[in-house]
Amino acid sequence: MIRYWRKIWNFFPIFAVLLSVSGVGLADTLIPAKLEDRSPREDVRKKIFPEGSAQRACKIISRDPKGIVEVDPGLTAFIQSLTKAITASDDKLLLSLFHSQLKVRPALVRGALTSIQRIAGDKIDATMFRAYGINSFDGVTNAIDCPEDGLMVHPLFSHPFQAGVWIQVQGRDEITRVYVDLVPTKEKWLIGAWHVQQWTHAGKDFSVWRQEAEELAKKKEDITAWLYFDIAAKLLDGGKFLMFPVEKDVASEKAKIFGPKTLKDMLAAKFKDEKLVYASSLFSRKGAAILIRFGIPGEWSANAIRDHCRLKFKELSAETWMSGVAGIRCDYVMPRESVEKEGALGGIFVDRDSLAEK
Repeated sequence: MIRYWRKIWNFFPIFAVLLSVSGVGLADTLIPAKLEDRSPREDVRKKIFPEGSAQRACKIISRDPKGIVEVDPGLTAFIQSLTKAITASDDKLLLSLFHSQLKVRPALVRGALTSIQRIAGDKIDATMFRAYGINSFDGVTNAIDCPEDGLMVHPLFSHPFQAGVWIQVQGRDEITRVYVDLVPTKEKWLIGAWHVQQWTHAGKDFSVWRQEAEELAKKKEDITAWLYFDIAAKLLDGGKFLMFPVEKDVASEKAKIFGPKTLKDMLAAKFKDEKLVYASSLFSRKGAAILIRFGIPGEWSANAIRDHCRLKFKELSAETWMSGVAGIRCDYVMPRESVEKEGALGGIFVDRDSLAEK
């Protein structure tokens, strides 16, 4: 039997997925691997999922912030090393926890730690939020329900038994959560997948943003309500590994605000003399903000960009709904540049405080 490993790389918030795939022999005859080879920690799996358990199941095995998992001391040791590495921003220790087949480079690990700090801020402290035992006996990646927490996980391919660990990272600014899918070897556990998720924005989780959005919608402050629903949706982004059923409810509520129109459509009417090419919600340290991209025919100076964005902010500030918006970021896109990302000229963020600056 031919065995091989395949890697899929995705940039922040997810940067690695481990897939182990069994191939077909030269005679086109599939020879199944032994269970102890596919699931080297059957002793632990059977403690969590005894005979008669569903072949696809997710069960909480620890809620201890210290990372203690009574069913497996080896898993406890791994989780404690993981939280230590994140808290200390120890890229060398974190690198050692990834599966060797991923061939993770030090730069990617440093980038992962930087992404956590960028969201959470200084003085981070990582603790374990949840540890899940994942029974994926058929080895497929379809989502498995974790009913105790109202979410679903996507296991990695071909591993009958895995552990999902959710790490909560509290920083000076926000809470970040790191979800790792761990695969066992006979000797230890190793990271097979990694996802960084911003859990709070301006100190509020998705449920608070959603509640505030619902109140704004009742007051017919549609643009601000849409922004708040969009912030809630972004906070619920579990990448390719976590699914939150409430995501569909938030998306449905957001869709009702403008109907078939978009935020760009709604703002275009307020910038009739401008070429508005993109609009979205934006995380700002002070709350929900708006990202606006303007199409321009050629290069502008830094002074022209600053003056233009300040003027647009002043014009929008006349709208009553702007009281719930922290500010706007103006990006400028020249011909042949994608409207989906920042152009070569960059942009500027303007809020009420910056207007007072010279």
